[in-house]
Amino acid sequence: MTLVAYDLKTGKQVPLGSKIVDFRGNEATLVSLDRVNEMRYGGYRSGKVTADWGDHIRSVYDGVFDLEVRDAEWEADR
Repeated sequence: MTLVAYDLKTGKQVPLGSKIVDFRGNEATLVSLDRVNEMRYGGYRSGKVTADWGDHIRSVYDGVFDLEVRDAEWEADR
């Protein structure tokens, strides 16, 4: 499984290391993609990402940054 993050507002891919903004307006750096957003594929769990805000690193739901973590291999087969 190859995980890829997409910005829900622009539809563009967001690579690791990108600056992202959370729902509070705080800037962070995208560190890793931890879990695919299963709801896109008929599941029940949200995606998860790890972000670095500078003073702390934390794993949060992808929706905190208006992102969606997708499985690139599954998307290619659609």
